[in-house]
Amino acid sequence: MAQFLILLRAASRIGAAAVTLSELPVQTDCHEQAAAVRARRLAAAEELEKACRAVAAALLAGRGGVSLETMQSRVTDLTSLMGETAGEVLAYAQAMRHLESAGEAIDVLFGGGRAHSGLHLGVSRPWPLADALAALRAHFTFRSAIFRHALRVASAAAAATATVHLQFAHGIWVPMATLIVLQPEFGGTFDRALQRTAGTVAGAVLAGLLLATLNGTAVFEPLIIMLLFAAFFVLRRRYGLGVAFLTPLVILILATANTSPWWDTFERVVDTILGAALGLGAGYLLWPQWERERLPGLLARALRANCAYMASVLKGLGETVPPRELGQLRRTTEIETGNAEAAFQRLLTEPRKHRGRMAQAFAMITYLQRLERHLIALAEQIGTVSPPRDDLAALASLLEGAQGKIAAAIETDQAPGPCPSFDAVLARLRAALTAADEQGHGEEVAFLLGRVISDTTSLHGATAHKTRHISIEASRGGVFDLGEGRS
Repeated sequence: MAQFLILLRAASRIGAAAVTLSELPVQTDCHEQAAAVRARRLAAAEELEKACRAVAAALLAGRGGVSLETMQSRVTDLTSLMGETAGEVLAYAQAMRHLESAGEAIDVLFGGGRAHSGLHLGVSRPWPLADALAALRAHFTFRSAIFRHALRVASAAAAATATVHLQFAHGIWVPMATLIVLQPEFGGTFDRALQRTAGTVAGAVLAGLLLATLNGTAVFEPLIIMLLFAAFFVLRRRYGLGVAFLTPLVILILATANTSPWWDTFERVVDTILGAALGLGAGYLLWPQWERERLPGLLARALRANCAYMASVLKGLGETVPPRELGQLRRTTEIETGNAEAAFQRLLTEPRKHRGRMAQAFAMITYLQRLERHLIALAEQIGTVSPPRDDLAALASLLEGAQGKIAAAIETDQAPGPCPSFDAVLARLRAALTAADEQGHGEEVAFLLGRVISDTTSLHGATAHKTRHISIEASRGGVFDLGEGRS
């Protein structure tokens, strides 16, 4: 599942690069050069599409093997024409980095000739009995979210099943709605309950119109077939719309059995509302785990993963080849940052009073994302420059110490202490890098080091300020500049 998360993030970032490319005009005064730029941009775009389709095909087929050599050659051609700092080149370089991540994930999932049909989980053999028993023992505790959700589902299903004794003609609809609505997190439960209820009400209205106009006519049975197709076509894509088609389908099928279709329609709505209410109540009251409780730990883990990746990147800057562990550290960073992002998205769907410090959490997620992107870009410069080792080691030590204190402060909800000054060591590194710069790499590395420092100080500022302070300062003109990453 970690590899699928990497693929999902790669798709999102490649999409962002494509949006950037679509907004970039061709900036040149020479007509012939403009034509050449357009031709090479078009060739690179076509190759990017082929590469993305190749990744998708490998996922569907369950076999690895994604070649990016042609894509790399297209980017190289564009670079030779426009230079390494052009917007098009930077956007394609970002897409290439994430295509490489996708290719590595594909290799992990389907490498070595393995093929997995159907649902690809990347598991080549069942769990050994000892591992299964260890997993069961680990989850038999209230600290386990899986255990609490299992109890929640069992309790809600039992309560919903008890309503069958109310002598409803279709009492099974109540526990069915409860089980469908109830999700592991409350935000998902609320969304599913809303979609299920709204879709059922809309479907009941549609069923009433069809019963009043078409019941008993020649088009009645073909109509059932059309509703069946529509329901299953959109159910996985638009759940609420699928339920809106499914409800009249059920009512019309029951109408062919000489039952009371109008009463069945009314009962369908009542049972769905009752089941959704039971699911919502269980999700809110029975051992919930709000994301504000989990988010600090996930943020700290993401920051520590970024710190480990940063240490490896800075260590490799003075080398000719990247460190061996760099690829694995990058994947770990992407996974942990993605987990924190997903937790923040779930936090947005929870009741307002359970969200905690939204502004602070948003700032931390923003700066973590920026730190990860700047580190990935910095890793691409390994082997292109030779910065002073002592100054580089001093900067790495300062950054690691600051980020370690920030991670500990996030977990304990305490202030991280004063932020160290990076100005002197950064000035020495910038001078050394730009003095020996021949191809522009030194200036770019100095810029990216400044961005990493800016992200770290911004994280420090976001951690040190509580929501009340953030709101007060924002009303005075703002402490945080999320667009530039400064505090």
